[in-house]
Amino acid sequence: MDEMEYRTTIMVIKTACGRKGFKNFMKNGVNKAKGVIVKALTEKPLGLSYLELNNRVAAFFSNERWEAAVWKMDSFVVALAGLEWEDKKIKVERGIYTLLVDNGKEDKSTKGYKHIVREDIPCWYELSWLKEKTSIILRIHKDFIKTARVIPQDAPIVKDFMESFKFSKFASDLNGDFGFDNAFVFKGVNGDFVEFSVPVPKVKKATGEKCHRCKGTGRDTVMEELGDKRKCDFCDGTGEKYFLDWRAAFAVSASFNIFFSLARYPESETSSLVPQLMVIYVVTNNDMHGGSLGGEFSIPFCEWLKSFEEGTHFPDVLEAMQATEKKMFGKERYLNFGFKAYMLRKGGVVLDVPGNACGIYNPPEHDYGLPRKEGCKFECHNVDSPMQQLTLLVGLAMLHDKARKEIKNY
Repeated sequence: MDEMEYRTTIMVIKTACGRKGFKNFMKNGVNKAKGVIVKALTEKPLGLSYLELNNRVAAFFSNERWEAAVWKMDSFVVALAGLEWEDKKIKVERGIYTLLVDNGKEDKSTKGYKHIVREDIPCWYELSWLKEKTSIILRIHKDFIKTARVIPQDAPIVKDFMESFKFSKFASDLNGDFGFDNAFVFKGVNGDFVEFSVPVPKVKKATGEKCHRCKGTGRDTVMEELGDKRKCDFCDGTGEKYFLDWRAAFAVSASFNIFFSLARYPESETSSLVPQLMVIYVVTNNDMHGGSLGGEFSIPFCEWLKSFEEGTHFPDVLEAMQATEKKMFGKERYLNFGFKAYMLRKGGVVLDVPGNACGIYNPPEHDYGLPRKEGCKFECHNVDSPMQQLTLLVGLAMLHDKARKEIKNY
């Protein structure tokens, strides 16, 4: 059970049981709690806001005593659904989606649902990287848009994002600009897909004032006195004072959060002739693990990964992630530090960005080298900010481009 699945399960239990009820659940097992949690999933909206709930989950997850309860969480979900792993996971996730995004309305979209880990499914969305514009391109199949729900402005998740991050507006129609503060720019129709441009935002911005450390010289005057000529670390040699404006980055993250939730389980299959290669979900929160992301890789994508030998590096993926960080943060000195894109083992990919062991990977319990054809999940570690999250999404987009180009037979 990975971090995202653990958080999802805790959300349901905490919402249904409250703090005291949750402790009793941990003490007495799943049977006494099952009825009240099923009721919470199916009959009433959340008593807490989305971000309040997210914060509580993060607090629980950071405490080691809750980490020891992972296997009980897994047993709970089994008892709740009484189905196979992916099916029970879908049931829990859809319950949360219904409560947070769709105001508690009945949801039937998982009936007969196929999962990309087990089956090939026609593509309904994909990410691509546009180097010239330093932008992610989101392509959404027209068939998906026809059946996709329009998320209401008063949906709990929308209201909480608007209030928490002070966004100015939210657009919910996939036939035009989408997301918070026009984060997804509508570019038009290209074949069977509608395309959106998601420009990488600039986070580090100049104030127009001189750097307080170097007084506008751009040099580290303290080190110069010791005979070491180097650029000022505070302004990276520009001589200007900067501040960090995170709102646009959070708007991109929150917009992906909404879209990935909407697109997690499509209402019906599209007419696309190529399969979905990956499904992604993200967290948007101004706190530890607030940029977490995860998802699943499809069967064709995993077979493509298996074609690379252990230790294979992806310089083009690395370059795309470095360009993203440079656009957001402006610094060039550290672009060779902390970035990785390589095969840890045959079939096992790792993308790392600067941070405390920050990155994504498909976990080791996956049977990498076996002849059995199946997809796998991928998960993250210590992704705390939207800057790290967006950089990793760019890495996934670039990997997706390579796979789409190189996979010959579907």
